[in-house]
Amino acid sequence: MAQYPDLAELDKLWPDEGYAVIIADQFKPPDSDDFVNVLSQFNNPDFEVPSPKPGYSYWVHDADGNSYSRETWQKYKQKVGDPD
Repeated sequence: MAQYPDLAELDKLWPDEGYAVIIADQFKPPDSDDFVNVLSQFNNPDFEVPSPKPGYSYWVHDADGNSYSRETWQKYKQKVGDPD
């Protein structure tokens, strides 16, 4: 049985600076090298996570070791965009 990767241990998914949009391709076996990859990297949080698509999962990792789902990413962007 295929094992799902431990995302916290995959260094390639955590950017040294800024933010990385991560994609999981559920059409590939979980133990394949390209089941989970960095889709894009950004220096600022002014980007959108790709729209939901069947068979694909997206989330954001930041250089501080945080991981954001689509919903938590929207809340984070509102928080950092607020001048308070």
